[in-house]
Amino acid sequence: MKARWIILIILLLVVGEPVWAKKYINDVLLVSLKDAASDSAKSIKLLKSGTELELVDNVKIEGYVQVKTGSGVLGWVKSRYLSNGPIARLQVSQLEKQVEELLQENSILKTAMSDTRKKTTEIEAESQRILSESNEIKQDNAQLTKLAAEPARVLAENNQLKAENKTLQTDYTQIKNSIDTTDYEMQQTWFLIGAGVLVTGIIFGLIIPRMRFRRQSKWL
Repeated sequence: MKARWIILIILLLVVGEPVWAKKYINDVLLVSLKDAASDSAKSIKLLKSGTELELVDNVKIEGYVQVKTGSGVLGWVKSRYLSNGPIARLQVSQLEKQVEELLQENSILKTAMSDTRKKTTEIEAESQRILSESNEIKQDNAQLTKLAAEPARVLAENNQLKAENKTLQTDYTQIKNSIDTTDYEMQQTWFLIGAGVLVTGIIFGLIIPRMRFRRQSKWL
């Protein structure tokens, strides 16, 4: 088994490149694929520049090497018409295609970026609106908390006013009683004064006529 691998490696070193290496028709416009390694051999088909071929045998016969097309057709072409890589025109075409694909991808990315920025702006506006609503809700909650505390304050004030009103009523009753007592005492005083004046008047009414009678008697 090892001997086979050694022989294969030696063959590769001697040949220089594997027989299955890819080859390409160079910048020549058309190359004839022949059925034998000879200029006089029959042409099987014409190969365009850039056609990809598989190298079947690297041994040159009269400048020809055996190749196989992508469709499996075997034939011979001159080795000078072959290159190890795609021709420049094909490479440019591939590069142009890649550039076009990149430009399309770039355009898609720009569109996506624009949409993302638009959505970001909308999200920021929505976030600002939500923040504003949140602040309003906080203010409403503070107002509600204040209003919730208001009944307790009003109840305390009402209780205080009731207590003060009760005190005022007590004071009013006391003052009224005092006024009533004073009025009664004044009435009694005025009654006594009136009675005294009346008695005095009666006395004077009885005494004065007698005094006049006595005076008149003396004069007579």
